[in-house]
Amino acid sequence: FSEEEKERYALECFAVIVRTLHTNNETSVHYEFNRLTDLVISDPLLRKYLTPDEKLHFLTEDVGATMPYTSTHAITMARYAKIIAQCIIYENPALMLGLFGYQTPDEVQEHEEEILDFLHTACLLHDLGKNRMREIVHNVYRKIDEHELAVVRQHPEYSARMLSFDPSLMQYRDVVIGHHKWYNGQGGYPAGFDNTLSPVRILIDIASVADSLEAATSRVGRNYREPKTFGQIMDELRHLSGVRYNRDVVYAIFCSHETYMELEEMIDK
Repeated sequence: FSEEEKERYALECFAVIVRTLHTNNETSVHYEFNRLTDLVISDPLLRKYLTPDEKLHFLTEDVGATMPYTSTHAITMARYAKIIAQCIIYENPALMLGLFGYQTPDEVQEHEEEILDFLHTACLLHDLGKNRMREIVHNVYRKIDEHELAVVRQHPEYSARMLSFDPSLMQYRDVVIGHHKWYNGQGGYPAGFDNTLSPVRILIDIASVADSLEAATSRVGRNYREPKTFGQIMDELRHLSGVRYNRDVVYAIFCSHETYMELEEMIDK
């Protein structure tokens, strides 16, 4: 086969796989979804011929289409993270010094768009590993048991492995694998990742707060319990700040009336 024929064949196969992912989301075919996803990520021809943007779209849109509750969570979490990050960039940019090599508050503010775009993409990717445990994650009518919880806690590592699809995606690895680690590094999971040493630690901290805000207050996919109000979850974040959550990130929300009110309106509406 010529190089052009190989590329055409690979892209045609990819189109069939994407259509399959979008057409049937029954539990009985979850194993097939996993197999097809693995095929796309590991196939050398697809890794070669798909562009980085096409690979990102596959992970966030096509795989996401098979996990509606998880996809909705990721999209909403990304919105919360952007609001929090914008607040910090405007009100206390010194918190981001060192991020991506930025040395001054002015430099942080000058690169606002790049920071927000990076964080947004990382948030969309953060729960991809839950495609390995759809039967558990999509069981929305009861609380999961201890065995199931142990399985779910593996999702950050699964998500990080999926980023190997393209070298350009590996830049998001620390946020993806670290969003359930405690700020002080002493709790959370996975145990083998040290978030305190990450060069994007501040973005992990923002993602962690945004993730908890969305998970605790969501009305989608958690029918077994009543969602918390914005005020209730903010009290919890404040109580655990300095240990589980970055105190500066939590207090950035409290100290900005505009940010606090925007998040409250989004969550309690």
